[in-house]
Amino acid sequence: LAFVVRDYERNLFNSRDKVQALERPRIAIMDIPFFIDALQRYLPNAEFKIVESPRQFFRADEGEYDALFFTAEAGSGWTLVYPRFSVAIPKPDVVSTPLAYAMPRGAHDLVDFVDTLITLKRKSGAIDRAYRYWILGKGAEPKEPRWSVIRDVLWWVD
Repeated sequence: LAFVVRDYERNLFNSRDKVQALERPRIAIMDIPFFIDALQRYLPNAEFKIVESPRQFFRADEGEYDALFFTAEAGSGWTLVYPRFSVAIPKPDVVSTPLAYAMPRGAHDLVDFVDTLITLKRKSGAIDRAYRYWILGKGAEPKEPRWSVIRDVLWWVD
């Protein structure tokens, strides 16, 4: 679980002490009982504002909300669409939530396939690598452009 915030406010939400020191933060939150219960325990002094969609938070006027309480994974996806925002995970309180895949009743072959796929990906480290890259941003470094005659020899473009 994490907070999605404006880039310049990321440091206000990256530790438990800083978040709990906020006087009365206005937190946008989806109407999901698990999220609401978790946030009420974590920030009893916060003002909760239920939003129907994360888009409501991202398109709101500045100052209407201080943060969106969401999963780090989903929040990271939204920050690709709205790059002025970042995900802040308060340390040391990294909270994981369970994940489930809905499957049709009686689809035992599909259940076995997905279970095996997840087990293989977990044992190979693929899930951890993807999480570190896509969610934590590890290894996401800018790459130098490929060598080009137009740029490197003729200097027609920068």
